[in-house]
Amino acid sequence: MSSGTIFPLLKGIDIHTRSYSVITALLITRNTIPVILINIIFFMKNYKKIYLYYIFVLFFIPIILKGARHTVVQDITILGLFCIILYQKEFLKLIRKNFLIVLTLFVLISGMATYRSYKFYSKYNLKGNYAEWIAYKGPLKNSSFFTTYYGYYPLSFNNLNISIKDLKAKKIDFFGLNAFRGFHVFTNKLLNKEPYENAKERKYVVGAATVPTGFYDFYYDYRNLTFIPLLVSFLLSHYLFKKIYYSSQKIKWAGVYSIFCAGWLDIGMLNSLYKDTILFSVVIFIIYLNIFIKEER
Repeated sequence: MSSGTIFPLLKGIDIHTRSYSVITALLITRNTIPVILINIIFFMKNYKKIYLYYIFVLFFIPIILKGARHTVVQDITILGLFCIILYQKEFLKLIRKNFLIVLTLFVLISGMATYRSYKFYSKYNLKGNYAEWIAYKGPLKNSSFFTTYYGYYPLSFNNLNISIKDLKAKKIDFFGLNAFRGFHVFTNKLLNKEPYENAKERKYVVGAATVPTGFYDFYYDYRNLTFIPLLVSFLLSHYLFKKIYYSSQKIKWAGVYSIFCAGWLDIGMLNSLYKDTILFSVVIFIIYLNIFIKEER
C-alpha cells in the first residue's frame, strides 16, 4: 500500500486523487461497480436482501480504502441508470420501501466526506473552510453543499477558460492520447508518453480546486477540431443506447451504457468517459455477466 496503511482515510491520509491505472481497475477501488451491478441483477431475480447488503458494503470500499467520495457518487449514478433502464418500476418501489436505508447511505457518505476534509485540515493545520479555500464570495457561502458544488463544477469551467487561454501552440493529436486516454493505457508506455502530461500545462484559479473539466483533454489534443471527440462520444452513446433495445442481450448493453454514460455527468469536472478504469470496469462487468448470468443471445 503506497500510503503505508490499509485504511488511509482513518489515518488522515488523502490518496483519493491517486490513480494506479490497470492495478486499480483490476483489484478493488474501481472493481466495485461490476460487482454492484451483478448483485442488483441477482436481487431483481429473487429479491433476497443479502444482495442489497452486499451493495451497501461495496459503496463504502472506495471511501474506506481511498477516501474517494466521487467514486461512490459515480457508482450510485451508474446503478441508478442501470436500474431505471431495466427495472424502473421495481427500482422506484425498492427506494420507497427502503427510504431510510437510502437516506442513511447518503448521510454516511456525506459524513465520511466531511471526516476526510476534517482529517486533512487537521493534519496540515489549515484554517478556514472550503469556501475560503476556493475564494468563493457568492451567495450561500456558509452552505457546505453549495460551495462544494461551485468548487467542483462552475469553478472548473473558469479553470478551463484560463487553461485554454494560456495553452501553448502544438500540432493536433488525432490519436487523442489525452482525450481517449483509456484506450492508450498501453500505447502511452510504448510511445514513452507520460500519463496526464497535459496536467502540467493546465491553469487554475486556486490550488484547492484544480480540475479544468473533461473538455480540457479534448481541446488539448484537438484544438479547433474539438468537435471530433465530442461527436465520437455522442455517436458512441447513441449506439450503446440503441443496442439496449435492439439486442437480445439487454442486460449487457444496459450495463455498458450506464458505466460509460455516467461519465457525461462528470464532464463538467473531469474526463471520466475514457478513463482506463472505466473501460476496464466495462470489460470486468461483461466477464462477470458471462460467468454468473447466462443471458440468451
